Amino acid sequence: MRAERPDPPSHVHIVHVSSRYISLAWAPPFDGNSPLSHYVLQHWPLAPVPHLASSLMASSQGHQVTSSEQHRHRTPSETLLTPSGRAYLPSELESFYKSSGDPDVPGHPGERLDSHPVPLNTTVRADVTEAKIELLTPGVTYLLQLLAVNSLGASEPSPPLSVTTHQEPPAQPPDSLHAARGGLGQITVTWKVGYQTVSPKTLALHRDHAFTKTQSSDTRVSAFVPPGQAEMLSGDDNSRQSDSNEFSWRSFRPRDSEPDLQEPSLTLTLRGLKHYTKYALTVRAVNEVGPGPMARPVTVTTSEAPPVGTPGSVECSALSPRSVRVRWTPLPDNATNGVILGYKLTYYKLGHLTKGPPNYEMKRTTNLETNLQGLERYSNYSVTVRAYNGAGDGQPSNFINCRTLEDVPSTPSPMKAVAGGPDSVVLGWHAPLHPNGALTHYTLYYRPLNAHHAKHSVTVDISRHLLSPPTAVRNVNHSYQQRRRRDTYSSPAVRRPMSGVFGPHLSNVPADVDVSELVDLNAKSAFWIQEIDNLDGHASFEFWMTASTGVGESPPSRVVVQSPTSRVDAEILTKGGQVVGVMGSTLTLPCPTIGSPAPVVTWSAPGKVLAPHNALVLPSLGPQHSLNYTCTARNTHNSDTIVWALRVVSTPVAPTPFVEHSTESAIHITWSPPAENGGLPIVGYIIRYKLMHPDTEDGSADKMAAPWQELVVDAGHKNYAVPDLLCGSTYRLLLLSSNALGRSVPSVHVTTRTKGAVPRMPRWQDLLSINSTAINVHLYAWLSGGCDIVAYAVVIRPLKQGASPQDTVVLGDLEPSTWYHVTISATNSAGTTTRLYNVATADITGGEKGPLLLWVGMGIM
Repeated sequence: MRAERPDPPSHVHIVHVSSRYISLAWAPPFDGNSPLSHYVLQHWPLAPVPHLASSLMASSQGHQVTSSEQHRHRTPSETLLTPSGRAYLPSELESFYKSSGDPDVPGHPGERLDSHPVPLNTTVRADVTEAKIELLTPGVTYLLQLLAVNSLGASEPSPPLSVTTHQEPPAQPPDSLHAARGGLGQITVTWKVGYQTVSPKTLALHRDHAFTKTQSSDTRVSAFVPPGQAEMLSGDDNSRQSDSNEFSWRSFRPRDSEPDLQEPSLTLTLRGLKHYTKYALTVRAVNEVGPGPMARPVTVTTSEAPPVGTPGSVECSALSPRSVRVRWTPLPDNATNGVILGYKLTYYKLGHLTKGPPNYEMKRTTNLETNLQGLERYSNYSVTVRAYNGAGDGQPSNFINCRTLEDVPSTPSPMKAVAGGPDSVVLGWHAPLHPNGALTHYTLYYRPLNAHHAKHSVTVDISRHLLSPPTAVRNVNHSYQQRRRRDTYSSPAVRRPMSGVFGPHLSNVPADVDVSELVDLNAKSAFWIQEIDNLDGHASFEFWMTASTGVGESPPSRVVVQSPTSRVDAEILTKGGQVVGVMGSTLTLPCPTIGSPAPVVTWSAPGKVLAPHNALVLPSLGPQHSLNYTCTARNTHNSDTIVWALRVVSTPVAPTPFVEHSTESAIHITWSPPAENGGLPIVGYIIRYKLMHPDTEDGSADKMAAPWQELVVDAGHKNYAVPDLLCGSTYRLLLLSSNALGRSVPSVHVTTRTKGAVPRMPRWQDLLSINSTAINVHLYAWLSGGCDIVAYAVVIRPLKQGASPQDTVVLGDLEPSTWYHVTISATNSAGTTTRLYNVATADITGGEKGPLLLWVGMGIM
């Protein structure tokens, strides 16, 4: 028989594939009537691989066969054989690798061949039918073919097999890691990466608890950055319990357009970090199998920001009539955002029903208590405290009210003294301008002129006198006539001197109006009357008075002189003054008179004709009633006149809010002072807000929305950041203003959203990696939408569900070359996104069938 070259080996197949080796087996071919001398096993990567190193190891029935020169890169003329057994020429290799870089190939002078994939030959003994190729590169697709060789030459090659080695995690950590603080809550990180690092790359953070002195746990957050963006899309405010040694990982993918350099430099800006917090940062590379080693951590402290939160337990106590002490507790460590330099106290006096704004005063201190000096006696003050650091002021605490201690009253104004008859004088007076406490009584002193040792006194107990109703005013006019008739048959010992207090009187006040301060103001216009009788009708008398509180007696008023007389002129027993009325209420202005004959009382006002009554009743007050009202009393002897200056006030109108901007956790609103303050200064603003359910954003099902919440800010604010809101959520806001009478009606509603959206689906290539027995779901690849992802759900024919936030979920124990339904959900405060995938596991050689994405829809929950 004539000898010939052998047939190609048959039934060449893969036995096992790992990350570093491939095992294959075959059946011996027809030897061409000449014994086989050996086999030639050829393998080469499908694409160029940097620094490729490989070797062949063959075995048969426990015997190991090693190729010659198995660790050296060979030139094509030495290693790759043709079917006839000769070496390929360089020109023939161009069909395998164009632009191979061979110095012998024209047009490529000076380029190294071993920078490109080069086929390798391995000689295998003729009695061996299995071989193992080792020292391969993970994650590389190789082409393999086998030739049989006898004395006449080599056979045709077997059909090429394409086999992909399994991947391994990156072997080397990134190099030259550097971190620097940026803007508020930002750190910029740069590093260099070698060939061993493949995208996506991840960055790890670990908060230094000892530095911040907080016990809060860190959050493991995965936020995928799409190509072309080098910034984080989610923060780490939503925390979960974790080991103090654990880092919080965030993912980062370099730009697709970035050149494949030997050592590319990458930059990532972390945003949404805690302010003035020391972080330890490291970086590691991640491929489809898992993460590589971490770079040596570096530390950096984020920039200061204005404090958040308010000082706690603000309280005050009175020290004296002119001072109070204010105490508070410091901000918690996690709210300082820097080094607290001190505290600012803002305070103003309450009870000023004036047209101007409150007179704000401010004091700084580095302590947790301070005394406010130089205050007005027995006065209410509103006080707020805020912390400040190098970056600015924090939020103020809620206002608290403090009152200074009582003191003796100020000197009363001179009394009004008029003759009440042949043996009496009627005295009238207002309360002291500064009572400096709760008045207990007045003491009226009198004596004959120049008789310094004949002093008498009358005590007027305030608790026994109430503001007389309007009907009592008319009785005063006739008191002198009535008393004269009484004198004809009664002795002086049984006379009852007239006394009382008369002033403006409000009624029918709207229920939602607070008139406490207004009543106090009008009470200062009240006029006290006391008759001193049984006097010598032929003498003149000196009269003066004092006022008293629980602390003591005031200095005496200026002395006035009056004599009893039979002629009783027409006199009005009050001085008039300023009075404040409430819109919609009824106001009665008194005009008590004395005289004989009884005076005739008339009222007048600009442009108005008024009825002649002792008391003027003004119902349903409105702006048109803000006038000067003049009361005139006349009899045959003379006339007397007083003026009441009325100012009608109301609650203010509402300001108009505008949304300035939003962040992931706050809505910044601004406003202008209301066009009408109701005639009184604005003392504060009320912000109401509530979370809207997605189904109620059009107002159709408002009962499903969250309850209203309320913030009170002082009148010095024209903008405010509503804090502690949910990311990516819709809120409805409105604004009210307030003055001393109460709150305005609510403003128009403003509906807006905080920044952030439901999670966004990543590319399936970034989300899923598949081998023959498992599907790896890389949860870190999900796009957060700007809101922290708080939960994942992974379901596969329901083998696994309810995954918690982590890097990767492995769905294992699967069958090769089999299709599976995989449903994956990601949830943040803005809602839930759900996607369904049809995914096929790889075959035994590493070849993949998919995955194929089936879009089902996005759920918002």
